[in-house]
Amino acid sequence: MTRISALLCAGAGTAIALVAACSSSSEGDAASTAAVANPFVGTWSCTGVSKTTFTTPPGLPESTKTTSTIVVITDDGRGNATSSLSTDGGGTCVLPSTLSPDRTTLTANVPQSCAWEEGQTYSYSAGASKIAPDGGSYTSETTWSVSGTTSGGAAFEGTGSTSSTCTRL
Repeated sequence: MTRISALLCAGAGTAIALVAACSSSSEGDAASTAAVANPFVGTWSCTGVSKTTFTTPPGLPESTKTTSTIVVITDDGRGNATSSLSTDGGGTCVLPSTLSPDRTTLTANVPQSCAWEEGQTYSYSAGASKIAPDGGSYTSETTWSVSGTTSGGAAFEGTGSTSSTCTRL
């Protein structure tokens, strides 16, 4: 029997992405390996808005930016997802998630962290994606904290959220 492992990824300032690896296994009986159809499986184009409130250094203005990501989603057949997303800026992140019993929501298994472009590390505290009834799109919401260094070399910290909409390619 072929199993597909998958995971959910939400990038700070980016949409959610999922990618999986395949492996063969003959273990388990039919009941324990029964496939769960995952409507998120496929390739998606995601755009969104990311908002960051900086706590360090004091006085750094809030940041709002538009995001863009291509997402590939797979599943292990039991609702365990693995996601990998890449941003326009070249950042990549891989994070696990779980498909809801009604198969309408992927929820990030948090806490999780990713190092992004320009020396930024995002620690995710929540993340969920909700599929549209027709399966042609989904929305994603993530919250996180961030730390890193500005282009001028100053350390920064903050918190933020990203809201994205993804359409099936």
